[in-house]
Amino acid sequence: GSTWLSPLSNTRTDRYGGSLENRMRFGLETAQRVRKVIPKETPLLVRISVTDYGNGGWDVPQSVEFAKRLKAIGVDVVDCSSGGVVGNVDYGSFNSPEVQHKAAATIQREAGIPTAAVGKIVHPFQAEKLLQDNSATLILIGRALLNNPHWAYGAADVLANSETFKYPDPYNWCIGATKASKLFSPVKLGGLTLKNRIGVSPMVTWVSEDGYVNDFQLAHYGSFAIGGVGLIVVEATAVEARGRITPADLGIWKDDHVEGLKRLATLIKSQGAVPAIQLAHAGRKGSTPVIGKGVRGETLTAKNGGWDIVAPSAIAYDDDKSQVPKEATLEDIEVLQKAFETAAIRAVKAGFEGA
Repeated sequence: GSTWLSPLSNTRTDRYGGSLENRMRFGLETAQRVRKVIPKETPLLVRISVTDYGNGGWDVPQSVEFAKRLKAIGVDVVDCSSGGVVGNVDYGSFNSPEVQHKAAATIQREAGIPTAAVGKIVHPFQAEKLLQDNSATLILIGRALLNNPHWAYGAADVLANSETFKYPDPYNWCIGATKASKLFSPVKLGGLTLKNRIGVSPMVTWVSEDGYVNDFQLAHYGSFAIGGVGLIVVEATAVEARGRITPADLGIWKDDHVEGLKRLATLIKSQGAVPAIQLAHAGRKGSTPVIGKGVRGETLTAKNGGWDIVAPSAIAYDDDKSQVPKEATLEDIEVLQKAFETAAIRAVKAGFEGA
């Protein structure tokens, strides 16, 4: 969806491009179609890139406006990521985590919608402070959980026994027990209540064959599920075969995918976590090799397992290496939105309780 939002990647002149209102249209229509086909109690999370880091692109004020509109159509949480829309930006020169955390705070405050903070959150006190400052409602963790799937248990131990996280003396109060920490307080999203505010951020594994769940993914997500988190957002799962980033992406574009996904959702729920899934379409970033099996950012061709890609405009992700996508026609847009809608129905059948 972020590719449609940014004027750097969307140069259309029809009702899906140009003004902010038009650039928001695809994402809002798609979210609305998903909202209509999932149960009312199922929380709907939308991940956005909050900024393109300058160059006249997407930014935080526009993200606030988009978040307001998402809230109006029934979205429950905005997951605040950043970058990734433009291929030739040196993201290493920016403090992306700080940008994302500040954007999460701004969006939650100004749009009045719960946000998820993400980006190099590694210490329990760091997570707790983001919540206590009302910078976010959820904490989504990635690499720290890869390093230690039982991160949540360690966080509970630290927050329960340390007296270093104090409020000013006049309040005569500090976090000295797990029940007093906001990180481990329940939170209601839609009609569901999470046991705590720790979530697994969607992280691609790139191990699937033709989109199917395999044993690695069951072990991978199972390790998080027994680690005490409240929410697990399964990795970017392609709603179309041409919407994969790589040939090894997880998929939900056909009915046969449901059986494996159901095993995954059932496993997560059995250990007390809520299973959610990131319905995704790579757009112009699609048809690339798995990391380690080709040149990063280079597009695969039909001769070596690639496929044609589609995007808002015929602009390559990386001018030097990427395939120029087909500019989506109005018919293509309907197909894309229908793919998200159908994928959402499959996700519900598979037992996912968040999308």
